[in-house]
Formats: sequence, C-alpha cells, structure tokens
Amino acid sequence: MKFTKNPFRLSIALIAILLFSANSSATGPRIKLDMFTDSANVIYALDGPPLITTQLSGGGVALELVNTIMERQNIQAPINTLPLSRMLKYYMFQENALALVGSPLSFTEDQQKSLIFIPLLRLQDHYFIYRPNQSEGFPWSGDLKALAGRVYGANPEEDVSAYRQAGIKTITGNTLNLLERLKSGSVDFIGDTELTVDWFLDKNLSTEKPRFIKLEPAAGERNLSIIFNKKHPEGESLAKQFRQGLDAIIADGTYQKILEQAFGENKAVSTSVLPLK
Repeated sequence: MKFTKNPFRLSIALIAILLFSANSSATGPRIKLDMFTDSANVIYALDGPPLITTQLSGGGVALELVNTIMERQNIQAPINTLPLSRMLKYYMFQENALALVGSPLSFTEDQQKSLIFIPLLRLQDHYFIYRPNQSEGFPWSGDLKALAGRVYGANPEEDVSAYRQAGIKTITGNTLNLLERLKSGSVDFIGDTELTVDWFLDKNLSTEKPRFIKLEPAAGERNLSIIFNKKHPEGESLAKQFRQGLDAIIADGTYQKILEQAFGENKAVSTSVLPLK
C-alpha cells in the first residue's frame, strides 16, 4: 500500500508528540488543556491543604467559596490547582490568566500595580516546635529578637526580612519538608495555620503528632486572596462583580455556613480562620 504525505496529518502528529513530551516532564510549567480551549477566563490556585487541595471533592474551602460566588454572579471560569507558586506566576504574567488564588504569594511592586487583591479568608498563623528538640524550652513570648540564633523554616513565598533583622536564620521548604526538618532538628520552629499543620501531621506523621507543639501567642495574620489581573480584558470588571458576590454571601450567612460545613464549629475554625475585616 502506498502512503501519501499529508501536511495536515503531519502537523497533528507533531502537536501530539509535543503535548506528550510536555506532560511527561516536570521541569517547567504544566501545559493545561484550557490553553487550547475557547475559555479565556482561567483561574489558577496554589495547592495548600486543606484550604486548597485536589484531595477534597470541593477543592478545599477556599475554592468552595470561589465557586459559590462565581455561580451566584454567573462568572464562567475554570479553576486549575497547581503545586508551585512559580507556575501560577507564569500563567498570570506570561499567559495573562484571569486570576490566582492562594497564600502566601509574593509579588514585586511593579507586579502589584497590575493586580487586584480580594481577601477570601483571614488566616492566623502560629509557631510550632518539636518538643523533644527543645528540652530547655523555647523563649517565644511575642518578640522575635528573643529567638536570635535559631533557625526558622519558611515557605518559599514568605517574607523573611523580619526574621533576618532579628538575627534568625531561615531555611525554605514546603510544609511537609519543614515538618520533617523540624523533627530532625535542622530547623527550630516553623509558622503556619493550625489547620494546615494538623492536615500534614495526620496524613504523614500521625504517631509523632503529640510532639509537635503549637506556641502562643499567635505569630501573625495573613489573607488568602483571589487576585485578579488588571491586564486581562475582563479582569477589573469581573473583580468588581466577584467582590459584590463575596459581600452578598457574607451578608446572607452562606459564607459562614461553608466554613462550618468544611471544619465544623470547632477550635480550629476560631484559631485559624478569623472573620474578614
């Protein structure tokens, strides 16, 4: 049988090979199917269990809030959850994504000028230590200067300038990596929400969980936000529409109901998720 060359078929085959190669590699931003669809309103979320995670059917409480608001406001936008902050920033600044969701996410002053931040959740962080490694106690009373010479395990997107000014060394890593470093003694303390630390301990270090101690007072507060892109053709208009929807679900009690369904009326909600200001 004689085969004839068909440029169209060759082009399709080449695209298929490139897609397969891209999906098989973990060295660069993940190619998503939505890049080849008609939908231009794509939202990218930063994986951060249990608030944002593909391990829960609703995607985590932060994405449940986003989806509830978008449904109410008739905003059509697929959400993709990705593991690395640099991937989100790539899609925002190189592919002109509609919005990002996550925390912590850091941006330069120039980048912030093109962004609209709408807080979804106000989170309270605490410091955690591994008790067997701190037999002489840990001098946290609210002043970082008392921890000079110690090693702090930080999120890669976290602003660590205050720690360095206080004479504290910093090491970066993801949450599970930092918990393991805390246990090994290569870091002295880490900071995160009680919800997040409990999630990773329950799933990975359950037998060691009683040895990880939450310190008081709280380490500080931060917002988990949806961040709209002003450079997207509909970024500003949809941000305004989304904010109106958020105000509406807070006013009618839907917001609080979603939190209670996700976490129950327990201590974790009051100590990790605070009322929005």
